Amino acid sequence: MIAKRMVLYEEIINEDGKKEYIAQKIRISRQDTYAVNAYQNAKRAYISFQEMNYEEDDKNKVCMKIFENILNMVHWMMMVREMRFPVNRGKIDMICSR
Repeated sequence: MIAKRMVLYEEIINEDGKKEYIAQKIRISRQDTYAVNAYQNAKRAYISFQEMNYEEDDKNKVCMKIFENILNMVHWMMMVREMRFPVNRGKIDMICSR
């Protein structure tokens, strides 16, 4: 259920209360190894959710895998959102310096 909700084509509500749709397909350079690795980790996380044995005896292992998967997917989604809708860094710096 979590993985199905965390897909890039669903709408989000931005800081201004407006709906945004993050593109499902986004171009990244093969030379941008950080973005490529983040994408691959998110893709593996999505697949892991589909293949995971939730009835496994070691509940700690299952919980840690779920946690890791969610973090990988959120990391990728935040990168994509920043690529599509860049945050005004000057505004962020001004807020953080207070």
